[in-house]
Amino acid sequence: MMTLSTRITRANETDIPSLLSLNNRYAAAGLTLARTPEFAANHLGDYRVLRDASGGILGCVSLDEYSPSVAEVISLAVEQDARGRGLGRALVVALLELLRGRGARCLSLEVRSRHAPATAL
Repeated sequence: MMTLSTRITRANETDIPSLLSLNNRYAAAGLTLARTPEFAANHLGDYRVLRDASGGILGCVSLDEYSPSVAEVISLAVEQDARGRGLGRALVVALLELLRGRGARCLSLEVRSRHAPATAL
């Protein structure tokens, strides 16, 4: 559940180190793919970040567009102490809104069966 003190925004260049730190922390466990600064910079317009009251990043998500109508959710990550509050779901909804505006009709999300929070989406 999102609170008044959290908000989802488009990522900006100064967010890249935090995005990579959060995403790549889960990559070590095989739950996301490791991302590079170049990857994040090239997908910056597709990243959405969940910010706390001070502007810090609690979660992030991006997408990879395969065609004008098909995209995949990538790099979905939420800080460990912020999990279980529906924040990952809120990030995916933000991506759906972005894609609707672009005219996409299909979004896919691949998850590992051992990753219970992701399979609950």
